[in-house]
Amino acid sequence: LLIGLSAWTWIQTETQSETSIKVSIEYISSDQLSLAEIPRQSISAVIRGAQGKLRNVQDTELYTKIDLNDFNQGRHTHEFNFTEIKGLAEGLELLRLSPTSVEIELDQEITKELPLEPNLVGVTREGWTLLSKSISPSSITLSGPQKLLSNIDSIKTEPISIENIQNKVSLQTKAFLPELLKIKSKRTI
Repeated sequence: LLIGLSAWTWIQTETQSETSIKVSIEYISSDQLSLAEIPRQSISAVIRGAQGKLRNVQDTELYTKIDLNDFNQGRHTHEFNFTEIKGLAEGLELLRLSPTSVEIELDQEITKELPLEPNLVGVTREGWTLLSKSISPSSITLSGPQKLLSNIDSIKTEPISIENIQNKVSLQTKAFLPELLKIKSKRTI
């Protein structure tokens, strides 16, 4: 029994093994630039260590941060280095990253006020007609990359079903925003 326990302990502490784990990427916002496209959110890392340490590695959250203030407007390639990867437990060794780089495109951040339109879906009940619709506030102020925001003329709300409406109703909804856009005005719709 003692020999078996010693062998198991030796395997858990001395036998080296490898495994793959996800590394999350956090992008630290720039003061004047905005992401022009959604970049990769994670990469894969191959790590090596004692089998006993690797057993719980999937519960580990490895991460890296990319500060967008370090870049100018345009397309960039950020090459990862091992020192950027955080959260690796002592006794584990980082062997490889895949991919080894990430593409980032930054654009001038602009602010724009856009008309807000209700997104009505469905048909009214038989015998009923939609006489009017209104929305308050009638506009919304957004910020985001110039490349995206300059091509948008209005913003719709999330879908609003009109199928069971029989009287005048007042509903709360949210603006349906394209990714990369942020609401600057905090008003209830």
